[in-house]
Amino acid sequence: MARTAILERAAVVRHGRRLEYFTIAWNSLEGLVAVIAGAIAGSISLVGFGMDSFIEVTSGATLLWRMSVDADEESRERNERLSIRIVGVCFLLLAVYILNFLDRAIVNILAEPIKAELKLKDWHGRRVSVLL
Repeated sequence: MARTAILERAAVVRHGRRLEYFTIAWNSLEGLVAVIAGAIAGSISLVGFGMDSFIEVTSGATLLWRMSVDADEESRERNERLSIRIVGVCFLLLAVYILNFLDRAIVNILAEPIKAELKLKDWHGRRVSVLL
């Protein structure tokens, strides 16, 4: 029974690796297209979507790395913990990227109402931006 379970696990791991290679290839293409299209269009959300695809590639690569030691349960657990940390850091970096552009977008949205409220002319804004 135990030998059969080990053989079945090995077959499942092989199948999982094939699926993961396909996922990595797909997400790489998806991320590349999204980042290029987002950069051309000036779309923060499209670039963010592309970056999320690259995070999925990182996740897939760490999963492949984790599965490379699948037979050794102790190594598998250690790799699993490290994989979760790597993917978590990638998501934090994505959040920082999005928040960086989000605050710029909010400033651009609010610029006109603020200028109208303070009765500022366009040359006031240019003068301040030169000083900054």
